[in-house]
Amino acid sequence: MEKDISLDLEPMHKSEKLKKHLLEMIREKNLKAGDEFYSDREIAGISKVSLATVHKITSSLVSDGVLFRKQGIGTFVADNSPKLDIGVVLESFDSESNIYYKKILGGINTAIEGFSCMKRLYSLENMPIDIFHNLLAQRKNEVKGLIWTSLYYDQMVKLENTVGTLPFPVMVLNRKSEKLDYVGIDFTAATLRALKEFASNGHKEIALVGSRTSGWPYLNERYEAFSSFMAKSGVSAEDMLIETNGDAAYAFGSTLEFLKRRKPTAMLIAGIRFFSGTYQAIQTAGLKVPEDISLIVFDELTGGDAALFPGKVSCIKQPLEEMGRRAAFELLLKITGKKNDKVSVMLDVDFCKGETIRKLK
Repeated sequence: MEKDISLDLEPMHKSEKLKKHLLEMIREKNLKAGDEFYSDREIAGISKVSLATVHKITSSLVSDGVLFRKQGIGTFVADNSPKLDIGVVLESFDSESNIYYKKILGGINTAIEGFSCMKRLYSLENMPIDIFHNLLAQRKNEVKGLIWTSLYYDQMVKLENTVGTLPFPVMVLNRKSEKLDYVGIDFTAATLRALKEFASNGHKEIALVGSRTSGWPYLNERYEAFSSFMAKSGVSAEDMLIETNGDAAYAFGSTLEFLKRRKPTAMLIAGIRFFSGTYQAIQTAGLKVPEDISLIVFDELTGGDAALFPGKVSCIKQPLEEMGRRAAFELLLKITGKKNDKVSVMLDVDFCKGETIRKLK
């Protein structure tokens, strides 16, 4: 096969110089990905280095990703453009079907379209964080940066304590971090936005369906904001908390028990996974929305949850797609060396008023 490049190697007697010489030749002759390279026998004949040594050197260039071989055809120049692949850590691979993560992943996909990179998904499921961390440390040739989507508090603390030990930058989503780069939402401001909406409609007896001691930082922060707001109204936040740190069934039981002893005029539901249980408990108690109890929920409802109420549910809409897009964009700027400062981004939320808020007389 006629080659479109020429070999210009002077006789060499020191094999350790050959690898460097071959690399310089690829660069100086501006060889591109897919160009045919020289056979080991051709290089050995001109360089006066043994065929076995040449084969060892070219094999190392294959391992380094500089060359690649096609069996029975020859050796070729590999694509040496920088790989910008980023890793995305999920709580489990089942998270991909969760609307929260689907929106975030959609935003990440939008950001990486403009770069020559791909995303790789990693799961935390059934794996201690220290073991997972060790696995990530071995991925330096696989990814150049990491987006951490998991919200478990203990995992985040351990990740922060190991900052600097991972061989690539880490971007945290939806949680402030003193040590790590992050793109998140101001949960305090978002919670106060919902509570002020209730107050502007005359509501003072407001209950929070959430938790103050959960392993989920966003629930804790929403409770702290709720507590601060209620204190200004002279109402004990503890008395108005419907403690739930589980799923819809847990929320159903907690809400039903609460309604037996107290009848608030409004409820702020701190997570969409609590909505169906809370709404069904209100119905079971013989109450109606919004005639008896007004509702606002974090976040926008979809699927079966959205179908429970015959109208639009008022909500605090989190910019999840924008959060994923911004996180990936900021991470890629760091990977490419275009940005070195710490990333601390807090995104605004939207309040979407529906048909679940009644104005009191």
